[in-house]
Parts: sequence; structure tokens; C-alpha cells
Amino acid sequence: MAVFVLVAGGSWWGPIHTFLAGTVLLAISGAAQMFTNTWASAPAPSRALATFQRWAVAGGAGLVLVGVGGRIDPLTWIGTVAVAAGLVALVVSIVGTIRRSLIRRFDLSARFYVTALAAGVVGVSLGALLGSGSTEVVSVRLVHSTSTSSGWWG
Repeated sequence: MAVFVLVAGGSWWGPIHTFLAGTVLLAISGAAQMFTNTWASAPAPSRALATFQRWAVAGGAGLVLVGVGGRIDPLTWIGTVAVAAGLVALVVSIVGTIRRSLIRRFDLSARFYVTALAAGVVGVSLGALLGSGSTEVVSVRLVHSTSTSSGWWG
């Protein structure tokens, strides 16, 4: 996608969101789950939950890209719901790991992951408003980028 933008010109929105929503969010999801399981000395979440979480984020990010790029608002919203569901699934996974924890000293760190993911859900939701053209308010764009960044780096 980035090569296409370089050759044909146009907006960098697609390549940036492909990288951030697709690649970075999936990497952070995996790292958050791995660290939580390791710190808690707890078993991994079910394979079904982990698989759903990964596919919801990846598939949702793809739908958002197609929806915004093609101005197909229903795809934008379906993709947003899928990404948010993937983040909620990660929260369920982390909370379940905390509850099964054998070592309690890292519970606070895991709770920060949950707080960051909540900020990510807010950012994803505001991004859908911007992507669907429902709003063009600069402050919404600023809150979208801030809350999404807090969700990633929190």
C-alpha cells in the first residue's frame, strides 16, 4: 500500500493505519498476553479466545481500511466493532490470567494493560467517527490519536 501511495500519490492514511492498527496492535496484543502469563505464572488463555482476538483485530483493521478507502460506512463500522471486540477479548484474557495468577506481585502491571486497552477502545471508536465522515472536528481527531496512542503505549 505504501508503494502504491509513493507511485500514485495520495493520502498516507491507509499505510499508516495498516501499520499501526494491523501490525503494531497485534504485536502489542501478543506481548501483553505473553508478559501477563509469564508474570502471573498462569496458564495461557484458551486457544479459541486467542485466535478470535487476533482475527478480530486483523480482520477488523482490514475492513476499516476497505470501508474508509471505498467510502463504505457499514464496512468501517463493522471493522471498528471487530477491532474493539478484539481488544475486549484481550482484556478478558488478561483479567482471566490475573484471576488464575499464582504470583500476585505483577497484578498492578497487568491492570495497567487493561486500562491502556480501555483507552484503545475509545480511540478506535473515535477513529470510526472520523473515518465514516460523521465528524471532522479537529478536537475529535486529537482525542482519537491521544487515546489510541495511550492504548498502545500504556
